[in-house]
Amino acid sequence: MTHAICRVILYVSDMKAMTSFYSRLINGYEIDQCEINSCWTEVCTYGIALALHACDGMKSQEAQRIKLCFYASSSEEIIASTERLGARFLSSRNPIETVEVFDFLDPEGNEFSIEVF
Repeated sequence: MTHAICRVILYVSDMKAMTSFYSRLINGYEIDQCEINSCWTEVCTYGIALALHACDGMKSQEAQRIKLCFYASSSEEIIASTERLGARFLSSRNPIETVEVFDFLDPEGNEFSIEVF
């Protein structure tokens, strides 16, 4: 089973400042402030999304700074097939009704997710 990268998550301390920076860097203009969520904001790119995620009270240097998220069209066999590659399954969750997220550690201990939506 193969999975395309759907987004890269960057954990940030100051959502407004970082959204302003990355939206201007990527798109050449600042996104509308009403589109910025205090916990999660996605900046559209050509190909994958850059998602800015609040550190939830942690200092940004204490949080994992970048997390890869892969897309899957079905949740069937995600855990077993990914563990066969050497990953360790951590948990699954539904942050919103239409999305299922499976969290793993790669062989070196880096967290990544596979999302079904």
